[in-house]
Amino acid sequence: MKNIILCFGLISVLYLTKAAPPTCTPAISVNITATEPIDTLIADLNCSDPDPGDTITLSFQSGNTDTQFKISGGNILLAKTFTAQVTYQYVMVILATDTNSETATVSLTVQVVNVNNNPPVISGLPSPIPVRESDPIGTLIATCTHTDQDPGNTLAGQTRVGISKPFGAAARKWVLDSQSCELYINTLLDYETTKEYKVDILAWDLDPHNPRTTTQQITINVLDVNDNQPSCTEYLLVAPTLSTTAIGAPITTINCTDPDVGNSGLVSFQLDASNSATVTNLFEVDNTGKLTLKSGITGPTPFYEVLIRVQDGGSPSLFTRVLIRVVVTDVPQDGPQPNSAFTGVLPPPSPELPTPLDTRNKPALTPTGAANIPVCALYGLTIVIPETTSVGETLYDLRCTDPDGDTLSYSIDKGDGYNKFDVSTGSLKVIKEFNSDFTFKFSLYITVTDDSPSKLSTMIIIGLFVTNSNDNTPVIKNLPSIIEVSEAKPFGAVINKCIINDKDNKHGELPGQTRVGLANPNDAVTKNFLVDSVTCNLYVNTELDFETTTSYVLTLLAWDLDQTAPKTATSTFTVMVTDANDNAPICPATLSTTLAEDAAINTVVQTVTCIDVDTGDNKKVYFKMDESNTALVKASFDVSGTTGVVTLQASLDYETQTSHEVKIIAYDGGSPSLSFTSTIQVTVMDVNDGTATQTYSAPTYTAKPDVMVSLEQLGPGGAGSYKFTCDFPLDTNPLHYLVKWFIDGYPVYSTPRILNTADVQDLTKLTEAKLAEIGVTTVGFTIKCEFRASFEINSFLGDNSTSDEKFIGIKVLTKTINIKQGEEGIIQIQATAPIGCQTNGCSYPLYTYIEQNGFGCSLKTSPTESCGVSIPAASYSDVYEVKVKGGITYQYGRGISTSTLKLRAPEVFADHPMWSNYVLDDVTVNIEQNTALIEGSKCAAFVDPRIVTFDRGLLDLQVMGTYTLYKRGEQEIQITTYQCDTERNAWCVCGVAIRAGRDVYLMNKCGLEFHDLRYSLCEETSSDVLKVEKFETLYQVYLPTGTRVKVFIRPDNMNVFIYPSVMDIGVSRGLCGNLSGISKDDLILKNGAQSTETVSRARFEPAPIFFNSWKVSTGDSLFVEANYPSLTGYTGGAFAYNADSYQCQPLINPLTGGTGPISSTACNLFSNVNRVVRDELYIPVEKKNCGSGGSRRKRSAPSYTGEKDVEVTTLSRSKRNVEWKNGWTLESTEKFCNELFNTSSMVSLCKDLSLVDVYSAKVACVMDIQLTGNNTFSLAAMSSIRSQCIHELNSNETFFVPSIPGQPPIYDLISAVTCPGECTQQGSCIDGICECVDGFGGVDCSVDIRTKPLLVKLHNDGLCDLKIDNCTEVTAFGETFVQTPKTSCKATYFEQKETGEMEISVGVATKPYLESISEAVCQVPERPAQSKPNSYEFVTGYMISFTNDGSTYSKPNYMAIYHSDCQQCDVTSDGVNCTFKTPSCISGGQCYSDGADYEHNSCYTCSANTTHRAWVLKDLDECEDEEEEESMLWVIGAVAGVLISVALMAVIIYLIKRKNKISASRTLLDPEGKLAGNGNYKKSDAFEHKTAI
Repeated sequence: MKNIILCFGLISVLYLTKAAPPTCTPAISVNITATEPIDTLIADLNCSDPDPGDTITLSFQSGNTDTQFKISGGNILLAKTFTAQVTYQYVMVILATDTNSETATVSLTVQVVNVNNNPPVISGLPSPIPVRESDPIGTLIATCTHTDQDPGNTLAGQTRVGISKPFGAAARKWVLDSQSCELYINTLLDYETTKEYKVDILAWDLDPHNPRTTTQQITINVLDVNDNQPSCTEYLLVAPTLSTTAIGAPITTINCTDPDVGNSGLVSFQLDASNSATVTNLFEVDNTGKLTLKSGITGPTPFYEVLIRVQDGGSPSLFTRVLIRVVVTDVPQDGPQPNSAFTGVLPPPSPELPTPLDTRNKPALTPTGAANIPVCALYGLTIVIPETTSVGETLYDLRCTDPDGDTLSYSIDKGDGYNKFDVSTGSLKVIKEFNSDFTFKFSLYITVTDDSPSKLSTMIIIGLFVTNSNDNTPVIKNLPSIIEVSEAKPFGAVINKCIINDKDNKHGELPGQTRVGLANPNDAVTKNFLVDSVTCNLYVNTELDFETTTSYVLTLLAWDLDQTAPKTATSTFTVMVTDANDNAPICPATLSTTLAEDAAINTVVQTVTCIDVDTGDNKKVYFKMDESNTALVKASFDVSGTTGVVTLQASLDYETQTSHEVKIIAYDGGSPSLSFTSTIQVTVMDVNDGTATQTYSAPTYTAKPDVMVSLEQLGPGGAGSYKFTCDFPLDTNPLHYLVKWFIDGYPVYSTPRILNTADVQDLTKLTEAKLAEIGVTTVGFTIKCEFRASFEINSFLGDNSTSDEKFIGIKVLTKTINIKQGEEGIIQIQATAPIGCQTNGCSYPLYTYIEQNGFGCSLKTSPTESCGVSIPAASYSDVYEVKVKGGITYQYGRGISTSTLKLRAPEVFADHPMWSNYVLDDVTVNIEQNTALIEGSKCAAFVDPRIVTFDRGLLDLQVMGTYTLYKRGEQEIQITTYQCDTERNAWCVCGVAIRAGRDVYLMNKCGLEFHDLRYSLCEETSSDVLKVEKFETLYQVYLPTGTRVKVFIRPDNMNVFIYPSVMDIGVSRGLCGNLSGISKDDLILKNGAQSTETVSRARFEPAPIFFNSWKVSTGDSLFVEANYPSLTGYTGGAFAYNADSYQCQPLINPLTGGTGPISSTACNLFSNVNRVVRDELYIPVEKKNCGSGGSRRKRSAPSYTGEKDVEVTTLSRSKRNVEWKNGWTLESTEKFCNELFNTSSMVSLCKDLSLVDVYSAKVACVMDIQLTGNNTFSLAAMSSIRSQCIHELNSNETFFVPSIPGQPPIYDLISAVTCPGECTQQGSCIDGICECVDGFGGVDCSVDIRTKPLLVKLHNDGLCDLKIDNCTEVTAFGETFVQTPKTSCKATYFEQKETGEMEISVGVATKPYLESISEAVCQVPERPAQSKPNSYEFVTGYMISFTNDGSTYSKPNYMAIYHSDCQQCDVTSDGVNCTFKTPSCISGGQCYSDGADYEHNSCYTCSANTTHRAWVLKDLDECEDEEEEESMLWVIGAVAGVLISVALMAVIIYLIKRKNKISASRTLLDPEGKLAGNGNYKKSDAFEHKTAI
């Protein structure tokens, strides 16, 4: 049975007739005064009845509290006069009933208005109020009274007080009880930071309709107390001296200061009373901290420990201690040493901040005023709780009641961290964990409201202080596991400086203060070193000797100063002592021997045996004849330069001289070399030789030899090999020649005497093989030769003649380069010897790397990844150049940074192995840094837009269009402006395009449906040309010259800030102007001429000529991708700091013409302090999505929805309306902006940084309110301050270091309160991150996540082709996508039949990956394979929607999954349309041609033609089970259909009996009647429903 049709019909029509109800005015609202008499007419209800003869009866149904009103006829009258218990709003429901019991209701709202004639009066409030900086949180510092002359029985006569702008930074420093007017301290006071506070006290009456206020400003003066102990640069000094030091001579000086003022800031020095009598007699210290010798040093004591007490002049006085270890260096240090007393005399801790007071238990206040206001025990208090307070713990019971018995509700309005607490039950409870390491003080504003119609309320202010619980262990940083130290380091040398951090150190409590020392300080190993317990300087405290001890294993111990349970940390490290050439060869001073006068030539006379206890080259010992030997000795004896063997070189003659004194110098290979001279006494024995007395005779010659270098090839196609010959003219007489060879000045080889035949120089050659035997395997050495001659083989040798040294390798012709940051220097090099090649035309590569002296530039040293030069072997002797460019640092500074640049060869150079692994001589690179002109400089385009030039000129850009904001060579930044307010007065930046060469990054919302954020061009091969990083809506872009761009994207505008590098000085152009330090030359036109206009530093002014010059035409716009082919590549070289690699320029290989090794290098040669601590939140934007391609695969740009004519060709437009609007005046605007800025924690701290420009932001705030008539752009104006503040913090290394020991550094203090957009006043700034209130999200809490996101389109218009994609993810585009814990994509699976019917499954939510605020990558579930084909499948897919809050989803977009082999599809907003291209079936997304079997079950075959397609079950035995199962399914379906039909009929009957009206347009897909009047199924409205039939 294939088809069963069951029809059931039931028609029922009911006609009901009844009487008409009465009619009245349905809703009435009136205002009356509280002084109206009884029987005053309140309202006429205007009731009537259309049925003849019916009468109407009125009655109060609800809301007539205290029977305040009565009914008279059809009117409502006042029943009694108002009292102090007056309710200020009555919402009554009055029932009108006619004779037939038909009814109507009237809603009557009565507002009772006070007569409020008088403002409140504040009295008794002193000013100024003196407070000591040591007064703790919770201290009561003043009180006052507040009254009102209006009647006391009305709310207009009742008053409360508070602090004006209570949510600002200044207000949060104080707690004011709104009833008692008790003013309490709610901050840690510090005179040295802030000496005075201005606080506006606000009094207001409780009139709910027309409250009147009074403001009184008070001054709070902070008085200095002696709360800072002296601070010293070092707390341990090692001072070497001699036992012969004169009395009164200075030994060392201590540098200490005290930040207090007056006598408390005066520092004095004296010997501590704990010093021994010996120390007291030997030393004295004066009031400048200079330690001098008081009496002479005697005795064997190797060192003295002198403890200095450094004391201030305060009362009571505070002190610290400094230990000076005076080392007597000429007293042996290797004997017994006294134990150090250092561990027992540590500097005392810094004074703790005053302990805060907990005032929650103070007596409850007596209720005053109108009794129907909620009454609480206290209205202002401070609470102190430990950091370990757990979630759910109750901190304080508000103890509030309502005299009327109304139900009270409680809410926390605003304040620091208010989302961490809950008061909904009337008790203050903790609902989120908090950590005092980040936020230790909260200000909570609690509103208590009754449920009366008037919603009367009161406020409680609570200051909450979190004490530290010592939950963090000290962390030891900057301590390498191995510290290498030369044995030549003297006593007292600092060999390392570590850093100890403790997160408990947020506000000076003892758990956060740390000390450090060496574990087991007095053991034999550890006592060789000392560590400063405060600064962590590690000192040498011994005479290091590599030959005795090569290493020391030490343990550094750090601990906090918690008095109860201090925490400790240890780190073990090794001090490796490196060898220095501090030992001369040890040889016998004298030797003696006897020789017969007939001893043969080359007879060994004596061997000088020496040892050197150093290592490496320092250990090698060489020998030579002392030049002070007599000429006869020089002619008769010689010594082997390497073995010390002294040989006879001429016949002896007893009759001429009976003895000889031969002096031999033994010298080591160190630099400088150390030597020892041995003397050999040679006694000559007489032999009856029958010869006459010998006459000294030896050849003389003036010729100087020369070293000749030639190449030999080791076999056909073999590697090159050197042959060195000593070239000198041969005498015409027969002579015997002896040749010696020297490498780097040391003798390495000596030949026997050879007769001057034609091959004498070849026979005395030095080969590369011979050099290898003695360990010389790499070029980079000097070589020389010397020759001596004799007339006979055994006659006297003449004087030696020595060649000049010849360098074998590559000479560095430029030893030192002096350049400025961004400048280019040239290193010239020249090879001095030929380079061997196995084949013709080889080339020798060299690569560079840099060693930084003292600054730690981190660069790769692998030759394959560095920069360099290639030298063709055929022209090796030419001069080649390596270009070096001075790096750009992101820190300010002035001075010289010195670095060592090295060039080296590959590890293996097969053509000539002797050139392998060769390192050239060092090049010293001195880079001058001078950031004076860029310090504090920025170019900004923010809000309206206001333009601030690099030199602080203020410009007002007044029109719509595209402009060049910044340009330098192939670097350019363009902005586009558009109208961004309804009054058409304001123009904002809607697009930013940043270019470096052929890289362009686009940030565009101009007339688009959503933000277009992407690399629109990325063809530069180096990753360092244009680097982009993002943190949600904050972007920072690094240009190759070190210029940085920061863009803050807001929903309706963008704020752009450009921070220049030194390379912009004098060459920057565009609206940013010419960076020169003076603003008068800023306005340089595009043609290079100076504009006739002037620029102001006081007020934003237009400059139309200048603006027109830098207006961008369509053909030059970076927003138009069709212009990109004309863009040139970047040629300037990358200068900016890169921690991972070099930035180099390609060098054309002179042999191949291709791009080969590279010829220039750049490195940041300055400190690599962390650039931006907050930058760790930023992630790099990869160059994977370029052009109109885009995210993940291909991406189309968003559609344009704005006006057609975006580009404006001229600047002509109506002048801005500068009249004040909406009640704003200059006075009120300036007051508003001043209060906004003055109450900002960020501004209050940032303004103290001298280079931060607050003025221009304030001016922009005022001018924007004047322009728009509202304060929409006010917070955006403050973003200029935040951006520059963060920039200045990260540009000055001193801000990373605590200015006062034990206190956090300035960077930590400011960055903790510096959040984007002030969190839009919809969140709290916690450690620099916005914690948004419920319902808001985004980096600045500006996005209402409860609103429905706009999902505009899906990747590839929603089409996903299974032929080329697995379709497991899809990119969605829209606005505004933010990251919250509940952000998700929902993918709802659908199957659409060829008839158009659609089945929809339940949606599946997944966590998306957010590429940006307008681009999200959503995952979609994979579908399992089906065992049987789907007979009705036509096209499948998902409906994709997006939510920021987990519940409010965007309108879904269709993602159609199809297969292009047999289908073609398109997606519209209404659904999916597909057709078959060929006679085919489809199942599981796969195409099957006519006659093809289903791949998962061969019992089914596709039967298809152009109009019909079906899966046919084969008539085979093995397929019978399939047929039976299918038949059973039809039976089950029929039975189910009958049951469902019966159930439907029962439901219909039930609904009729209930007389519910069912709209004919409702269906199972539209249960709420959303599609009434529309017979078509609208698929988007079925999004949440499971099936459609």
